[in-house]
Amino acid sequence: MKTLFKIAFVLFALMAMASCEKDEFTGKLEVTIERNPNSYIYNVVVYTESGNGIFSKSNPKGTFSVRLNVGNYIIATYPNEKTFQIRDGHTTKVYIDKDKNITIKY
Repeated sequence: MKTLFKIAFVLFALMAMASCEKDEFTGKLEVTIERNPNSYIYNVVVYTESGNGIFSKSNPKGTFSVRLNVGNYIIATYPNEKTFQIRDGHTTKVYIDKDKNITIKY
């Protein structure tokens, strides 16, 4: 009986440790920029709602992407900024037109 209890305990401990793997909750931000060839090139900055800078790209062209943790963020291109959300396993698409207007699609 003690042997059966020990086997059951070891199996339970192994299952508990296997279920303790760290889950990473991330999503993808994809930014597409439409540029006017004669306009000034600007920075694209992503930061948290509390103001911590997460990502910055100078002289952006075309489309780029970055993987972020799940949460709420702000994307800014002077003078515009928009709040967006990263969801687990999803891609959030941001489109910045030639007038620096920001559109977000989930």
